[in-house]
Amino acid sequence: MTSRHVPIADFIDQFHTSLCATAAAELQPRFKPEHRNQSQYVQHVFKQPLFPAQLDCSAALALRLSTHKDSIAVAEMSCGKTRMGVATSRLQHTKRALIVVPPHLVDKWQEEILAVLPNARVVILESISGVETAAQAPIDPDRPFFAIISRERAKLSYARKPAIIPKTYKVEDRRLIRYVCPHCWIPVTDKEDIPLDPDTLGAEDKCKMCTGVLWTFDPEGPRRFALGDFICRKFPFKFDLLIGDELHTLEGKGSAQGLVFANLIGKTKKVIGLTGTLSNGKSTSLFYLLWRLVPDLREMFPYHADKQWIDAFGVWEERTTTLDTDTVIEHGKQSRRRVYVTVRERPGISPALIPYLIERCIFMKMEDLGLALPPYREQVLPIQFNDALAANYDELRNKAKELIRKARKSRDGHLLSTTIQSLLAYPDRCMIAPEVITDKFGEILFELPALPSDIIYPKEQELLDHIAINVKAGFRTMVYCTHTETRDITGRLASIIQGAGYRATVMKASISARRRMGWLREQRKRGLDAMICQPQLVELGLDLLEYERIFWFEPEYKINTVRQASRRSWRIGQTNDILVSASFYASSFQQQAWALIARGMQAALHTEGDLVSHAISVFEQEDDLTLALIKFLLDKNPEILSAERAFQELHATARAYVETVDDGPIPAALPAPTISTESTCLTSPKQAEAAQAVRQAIDQLSLFAA
Repeated sequence: MTSRHVPIADFIDQFHTSLCATAAAELQPRFKPEHRNQSQYVQHVFKQPLFPAQLDCSAALALRLSTHKDSIAVAEMSCGKTRMGVATSRLQHTKRALIVVPPHLVDKWQEEILAVLPNARVVILESISGVETAAQAPIDPDRPFFAIISRERAKLSYARKPAIIPKTYKVEDRRLIRYVCPHCWIPVTDKEDIPLDPDTLGAEDKCKMCTGVLWTFDPEGPRRFALGDFICRKFPFKFDLLIGDELHTLEGKGSAQGLVFANLIGKTKKVIGLTGTLSNGKSTSLFYLLWRLVPDLREMFPYHADKQWIDAFGVWEERTTTLDTDTVIEHGKQSRRRVYVTVRERPGISPALIPYLIERCIFMKMEDLGLALPPYREQVLPIQFNDALAANYDELRNKAKELIRKARKSRDGHLLSTTIQSLLAYPDRCMIAPEVITDKFGEILFELPALPSDIIYPKEQELLDHIAINVKAGFRTMVYCTHTETRDITGRLASIIQGAGYRATVMKASISARRRMGWLREQRKRGLDAMICQPQLVELGLDLLEYERIFWFEPEYKINTVRQASRRSWRIGQTNDILVSASFYASSFQQQAWALIARGMQAALHTEGDLVSHAISVFEQEDDLTLALIKFLLDKNPEILSAERAFQELHATARAYVETVDDGPIPAALPAPTISTESTCLTSPKQAEAAQAVRQAIDQLSLFAA
């Protein structure tokens, strides 16, 4: 018998008809019209009725919970995950529901529940006595009971102190102190590779080399009891339903909030997870989440078997680095070659994982709601350097080539990343302080003097012009700045905007998460023209309807953050059109960064809608962007990455997606979504064809085969 190799694309094209027929026969939907009819009574109970698509999703979640313990709702931002969670609890006739949420969403959940169920009993758990009262409260079928707990209160909370250890290095005639990880003794740095010390160490910082914890218990400080552990030990199964909001933030292997959530799963009867982002693209982002939810996986994979998990469902990358070291001897030169091999996980999830996800998840997009939302647009704003900035940047770029080669040869990750960060950040902070690049020992290898601070630079002027146009049109502007620590420019931007006669303020990370929504409301009353903040402060759960214009002053390298933060204003209740602008200096590394970000967003856009494409996502990560920029700089790639072209392709993809989903432009009212695939998965009409789902799975499989 002879065999013939056929490209996967040709194979699919030739046999897709039979594949589709087989898929349609095997993937029979469980959710049927009668289930929708049985859920209609919720519309009469709720003060504010659900949209048809929201009700369908709630009924599908309830259907799953009628025979299983867990279900997950993966819904785009502003689809109403909170209300769907509440509706599912009513369909399940839940007596007591426990809701675990991020700290800044505690009050929002309470408001949302009371908005749809004014007679509900809602308590916020902040103490042991509060937990005891909630667990022992009498049951009233006509008044559903919801207990909301911040994930910070749920986990063990005690006084901490930095565990990093000072170590002295001798560089020439100087002695430098660098703090090192207590586990691997590698110097600790922040995400920009700036050395950390006890004063600058962040609350969630971990060692970048071994991911070890950099904080330790302080026996002299106060201690609070973990309310989640107290519930598990004192009141197991007192709560019928556990709802985990922003589920993707609770999937960590060793994080305290992830462990407490896992304990609560074991001590409650049913579980619903709510998230807008199921995965970050790596298989391990799903491992511990599914390990805690799926008993079968616990039998197949031990708790610490994340490597075996990657073997089965993920993608490994093996990187080999060869260094030639020459030694001068008496009669010539002796050469030795050193080969370093590193293995790490790369973005990518195998289609083999689909069966574990598809039976417990529903997917939903804004288009499924059938609302005529105002237009949402994105644009890029290339800005030209002035003469002084252009001259300095050329000097920095030329020096960067030498420094990156040096960093690669000496395996100095600090020098490598700080050089790239300088190329990205210097144009925006050229007037703040001299630009200094150091190696891992703190030795200064390059210094660029600061430019005058009493002039307005081109991108700052673009921002002022942008705000002026918006104010004249009656719009407010949200300004996103990525660097708010050692490279902070938010104070200068606020001064410039205020100096031009506009009302602006800066939202700092020092504003506690619990106070953040109230603080935003206070600022709203002031009638601001512009708000400046780090996008990660507002990316989860907050409504920023009053900021119809979003201006990205600096690029953000996390695709999920860009997508979430850009959509804070385009939500239910918005009546004005939304414009998101990404600004950058033309021909700088900022342009290359935005081009790569746009490509990552395009890849993410392809994953929206149905479970298959979402699960097999490949996102651009921060290290991918850094490596791509290094390649661009050193390899003299003749192709200049175009952010404008990348965003044009992104818009074309978005338009194509809408046409695929809805067979045309979004009408004022869309039909209710159909139900597809085994169990509870909900998708848009066109995507409901099981054959399409299988074809997408095989399409993605070809990526791994390649």
